[in-house]
Amino acid sequence: MELEVVSKKSTILDSMSEEASKVTCSRCGAIMPGETPSTPSGARKPCPNCGSVARRLGIRLGDGVDVHDAVAAKARHGEPGQVKPYLESKQGHSYHRKTGLWHNIEQVVDRDNNLYRKRVEDVATDRVLKNVTEPLDQHVPDAVKRMRGDKTPIRED
Repeated sequence: MELEVVSKKSTILDSMSEEASKVTCSRCGAIMPGETPSTPSGARKPCPNCGSVARRLGIRLGDGVDVHDAVAAKARHGEPGQVKPYLESKQGHSYHRKTGLWHNIEQVVDRDNNLYRKRVEDVATDRVLKNVTEPLDQHVPDAVKRMRGDKTPIRED
């Protein structure tokens, strides 16, 4: 990306490091040593090659992307809509809106073996936030506990 400066300096350019930007002569392309993007136009020295005071700024911008994935599966003994799945599984990353953190979740609902298992870890710290293994017929979902006003901590070991 090239940006030709024709007037006053920009606050965005002021905050950039010299490594992220390059000042060259607009006419011949020579690198202008000692000049930064924030050098006022009145303080520029003529280009040693062609004498021009017009400048071109090369600015390098970068960004990053974090990738998170999750997989969910259901197994049935019949057609969807006619029978409940006998096995449900979720595994992967989930964004927790309340805290703004990513969690790694492993959850299994096994109706054939009357088993509920859920493990939640903070992705950044690997800290276990929840670790529950119990008979499915005794499991009470967290949403139901909250509706009932149960204030017990979510973490269970």
